[in-house]
Amino acid sequence: MSFYPVWADECLQYKITPKVSLDVPNASINVSRPTEKMSFWHGNVLATLVDNYELITDMKNVDGGTCVWLKKVKAQVGYKDFLVHIDARHTPESCGYNAILNHEKKHIAAYMSVMDDMKKDIKVAIADAADFVMPVFVPYGGNFAKVIDGMNMELRAHPNLILMKQRIQAAQEIRNNQIDIYESGADLTNCVK
Repeated sequence: MSFYPVWADECLQYKITPKVSLDVPNASINVSRPTEKMSFWHGNVLATLVDNYELITDMKNVDGGTCVWLKKVKAQVGYKDFLVHIDARHTPESCGYNAILNHEKKHIAAYMSVMDDMKKDIKVAIADAADFVMPVFVPYGGNFAKVIDGMNMELRAHPNLILMKQRIQAAQEIRNNQIDIYESGADLTNCVK
């Protein structure tokens, strides 16, 4: 038995390719009629994109401390909450209110379709990022929570995850712009005739 602590490089023998599971959060839709004046003709959707990563680690006690390595990532990526704003001058369930709400629901469907179409690419990006998280040597008395937080930060900072979120944002902007280009607004126009 050695009297010298194991150096961080010696933890590399425990490096594995982490497994990745990906779930999409359950989305909720809420409608608000803000008191501030907004466009009579247009609603607005605020979408909350979440990307949560639960890291499952394994560890092995070695001379002088513990080697900790990433075993699995349980990821949750997707749109969780949608808040639809409709001008307060539209009474709920009125023709104008329903026309705007139906239009905004098309935008929500666009957000959700982006996640459906990109699910495989998202999982690959997470797997690539997880594979770059290296084992860590924690000396006796070290802070394991801080080590796991550091691994999570390393995962989140990986260029593939940053690029993934940018691609999601770009795809939803393109789809939402297409909806606004192709929608004539006839449903709402017919309500105010």
